[in-house]
Amino acid sequence: MIKNWTVKVKQIRNSGIKYKHKKVIADNGKITHSKIAGSGRKINNGFINHVNYIADQNRPSHLKTKITVLLNNAHHILNAISERKNYRKSQSLAGGGVVNYATSFVCTIPNDITQPNSIKQWSQISAQVIQDIAAVTNLPVKAIKRHTHIVLHDESASADKHSHLHILVSNVINNEVVKSISQRKTIHAVKQGFNKSVKLVLNEDHKDYLPKTKSKPDKPLWLARSEKLQQLEDKNKQLNSAVTAQVTKLTKTRKAIEALADTYHKLKIELESWTFNFMNKFWNEAELKAAEVAESIDKIEQHSKISAQKFNETIHEVEKTNLSAPEGAKVTTQRKRRRRNRG
Repeated sequence: MIKNWTVKVKQIRNSGIKYKHKKVIADNGKITHSKIAGSGRKINNGFINHVNYIADQNRPSHLKTKITVLLNNAHHILNAISERKNYRKSQSLAGGGVVNYATSFVCTIPNDITQPNSIKQWSQISAQVIQDIAAVTNLPVKAIKRHTHIVLHDESASADKHSHLHILVSNVINNEVVKSISQRKTIHAVKQGFNKSVKLVLNEDHKDYLPKTKSKPDKPLWLARSEKLQQLEDKNKQLNSAVTAQVTKLTKTRKAIEALADTYHKLKIELESWTFNFMNKFWNEAELKAAEVAESIDKIEQHSKISAQKFNETIHEVEKTNLSAPEGAKVTTQRKRRRRNRG
């Protein structure tokens, strides 16, 4: 039994510096999120890039995905931001800039329950989300719908992926930032409404659902993934300790190997970032970091093949967690490419 069907929420930042965060579970069970050092990246046109990405059939991560735009209102979201800027300028109002253009709700249906068999059924499920947001924000359904962009990712052709809806709701409506859209009460309402709509459309009740895995049918999927992630985090901590010790040792040696010490330190940061992106299936970011990790390991291998091999072993452990990951997101693939280019 699970509490809700899965709904993931995040802000779609249009500009500035965006950081990755990792989940931290305290001894009392409280969950917080800690910023990952070195994960910051500059964002330009982040909203439209995100809209284009989730609709791009040619992306490696969308190889077996059937993509359908159910509600094409991204332009209304952009217009709402522009209209707010013009309004505030006309009223001589300073400040008030908007960084997060939209709130993203990713609503996922497990692949081992009855699946929607038509666009109409998916549209019925997404319509419930719009109604729930309208109710909790006290805004007309028509206004919320006009400022909502919805893309369906049908993963029925993939054995290990779950079909889901990308629902982007504008944070600005009628020249005002609607803070309640990203607040807990709205997230709660969306989760409850998603449960209700799946029950009505598919006759599947989340209260009766028991996640299954092929290898361990008695263990819930979320628990198996959590345990695997914890193992990788422990392995990563051990690796970080080893790298830190190596950096400390190298920095005490002569100036001729100071550059190598910097490479170890740089690789430590790159590995953390790549592991996070790979485990969370952020394939674009993972591919960029994989190239950086490959380059750093090549440099280290010139001085110490044993050290390079230790890094390779850890990388193999991470890559084994998702054998169907895009080749470009794998460090081993990036290293092979570098060797071919040198040859």
